[in-house]
Amino acid sequence: MERNMNEYSELFYHCVQVFNEYNNNVSEEIFLKEYFKLNKVSNQSFILTVLIDCTRHSELLKTIVDIFYKINGINIRRSEQNIYKVLTYIIIFQLDSVGLKLLRGFIYSVQLYQVHQFLQFLVNEDYISIIETECLKLYDEEYVDEKILRIIEKYRPTLRGILLDLNNKMEGRTAVRQLPELTKIKPFNLTASKERIIPMPKIIPKMEKCRPPPKSTYESSKEQNELEQIREQNHQQGLYKLNQTQSLSYHFMKTDKSNKTQIKQTKIIEENEKNLHFEQFRAHPSSKSQVYCLI
Repeated sequence: MERNMNEYSELFYHCVQVFNEYNNNVSEEIFLKEYFKLNKVSNQSFILTVLIDCTRHSELLKTIVDIFYKINGINIRRSEQNIYKVLTYIIIFQLDSVGLKLLRGFIYSVQLYQVHQFLQFLVNEDYISIIETECLKLYDEEYVDEKILRIIEKYRPTLRGILLDLNNKMEGRTAVRQLPELTKIKPFNLTASKERIIPMPKIIPKMEKCRPPPKSTYESSKEQNELEQIREQNHQQGLYKLNQTQSLSYHFMKTDKSNKTQIKQTKIIEENEKNLHFEQFRAHPSSKSQVYCLI
């Protein structure tokens, strides 16, 4: 692919170049990390998205490009197939996101004859059935209808407009441009502003008087009164029993023993004392001490 120096062609060149150089033995991130070290790329995230998605949809892109080569392969070099794969990917999967301006920039960065043949292939309704038949070998019918055929049908008028511009460029004609309508100058409305009307104050509604709280709020309930009565009765009963206990006659508290018991205790004590022999053994009196006078 020839490398033209402008914003879109530079970006498209790197999209195709990474697709040409990529090897499935390494991940896309590792490959692009090395690629970005060797090449100065402004929109690296877009290059990463293109490489990952083109690798993911490689079977679909290869199928559509192979059909194109079967129909127009005589005059198209096989080595340029990745150019058409990237264009197919942009049209089917990314045109809603990147916009028509980017697609035109990519298309104009390729040789006019090559991209002219490819766009003629995409807008030709006779080839849609062939694309559908081949894609059904890879995907479900619902996916083919919604994600491929419907997108091509949706952008067919846009692609035909680009194809018409390419025809005019190849034949040296300039497409007739529709000039926009001139802006009509309207005079400013410099009328005096209206006086500001002071709004009438709203009437503050009177608040209704609050109802006084019911008397029951500050009065004890029936259950509480009953409990207080029971508590008071129990207290009075306790005091009454205490007074009765304190007023018992003294003889109930008397602890003196009967005469018979006292006589028996006296006899027992006397018998015990008789059995004691405190004076049975008496010490002998000491002899008179002899005093010796030493002359």
